[in-house]
Amino acid sequence: FVECGVSYGLLSKRITEYVSWNETQADKRKFFLIDTFEGLDETLVTEAEKKEGLPDRFQGKYPKDTIYRVRDTFSNVKGVEIIKGAVPGILSEVQIQKVAFLSIDMNCATPEKEALEFFYPKLVPGGMVLFDDYGHRGHHLQKALADEVAAKNGNAILTLPTGQGLLIKPYG
Repeated sequence: FVECGVSYGLLSKRITEYVSWNETQADKRKFFLIDTFEGLDETLVTEAEKKEGLPDRFQGKYPKDTIYRVRDTFSNVKGVEIIKGAVPGILSEVQIQKVAFLSIDMNCATPEKEALEFFYPKLVPGGMVLFDDYGHRGHHLQKALADEVAAKNGNAILTLPTGQGLLIKPYG
């Protein structure tokens, strides 16, 4: 399991609770939480996103103690690995062979595209990718790049009523 763009880790924490993570083979799987834990890496924001005011929407949203809050939230969850850094730069340090679930919520087109390109080949058949901002207003560049990567891999992304996107890697 992988979450790129963790914030406070609420989604991943709920997932671990829902699937009874500690009681169901936690020793055989890992949950990777990847984030800057400091907000957007503005060097990755495109000119188009800057024109739309993307960096301003997240200014001051992430307090300096975010990573400590996440560590505390997951202190009782086995097999969680917290990785601090910006995608795509941090991906070379991520040692993952197979991915069953990937959440992408970095609020920025370039790292989201890079994460999908990096993890898609590792996604097992039937594995899922959840895009948090896929159908939301102001995130059309993220949607376009995700669609491009999905199409390149012979796949498509379903827009959910929540505004999120869901990709399921087909079998065969």
